[in-house]
Amino acid sequence: MSGMGALYQSLGDSASAEEWFTRALQGLDEPGTQIRAESIGTLVNLGGALKSQDKYEEAERTLQSALELSRDVNGLAHPMTLGAMHELGDLRQRQLDFAGAERLFRDGLDAAIQADLGSDQGVFPLAFYNRLGGLADAQGKYAQAESYYRKSYDGRREVRGPSHPETLTSLYNLGCMLKQLKRIEEARDSFTEVLERNRSSRGDSIDTVDTLCRLAEVELLCGDMKAAESRLREALQVSDSIFGELDRRSIFHAETLRRFLGQCRSVTGDAARDCSVRCRSDELRVNPSADRFRS
Repeated sequence: MSGMGALYQSLGDSASAEEWFTRALQGLDEPGTQIRAESIGTLVNLGGALKSQDKYEEAERTLQSALELSRDVNGLAHPMTLGAMHELGDLRQRQLDFAGAERLFRDGLDAAIQADLGSDQGVFPLAFYNRLGGLADAQGKYAQAESYYRKSYDGRREVRGPSHPETLTSLYNLGCMLKQLKRIEEARDSFTEVLERNRSSRGDSIDTVDTLCRLAEVELLCGDMKAAESRLREALQVSDSIFGELDRRSIFHAETLRRFLGQCRSVTGDAARDCSVRCRSDELRVNPSADRFRS
């Protein structure tokens, strides 16, 4: 059941993931019995699914319980404990408790550096560097964020390889910081590499759409309106092919393209009507997450 929860979470369906993780926990340990490792892992995953749905109070209780259980059973320098710290720190950041998030991330980083984690030795410190970069980013400390992202990217490139999803996550975040710091050519190179490596290793995905949108922003900063329009059209086309035209994510990208074309006054009547009809079909008016940080 936990496997089904992980599958739904990877597809962005946190509500279904929550249901499966909850079902997985129901048959596990009774009070007073030995806590199985998978129980703690499922608690961490459940907390992540709750967090993704903005159910912060429930996520807080679940992740705090997972952290305390894992610390008691496994010790501080254990992958499950570090994973719980990672998720709980992200929750603190979402709640704008930056000091609380930093404590968890730094404690996790120190424990990961000192621990003997075998094949995961280099993985957890780099994850916490990436988190600290996101935390600095959220507070507008862009130079500091760039430094953390570079540590994460350089380390992941060496440990995981240049095309691993975690490596490309750090490179994407680094590109965002370079764009924020007005180092546009470096940002374009970073996003282009992310796009090309993701496509060659995994094909098109939601990450493709996000990266195309970031490249459109870079082209706009360079004043190249045609290139920006091309990137936005490609992002919409990929979103349509993955999710379908009436999915909220595709509708969001159709709306983005409509606004862009309207501002440039380069849209034909037929194109405007096509985008507008699709935008009106979105009854929920749900805007997908626009967070640039990736964990």
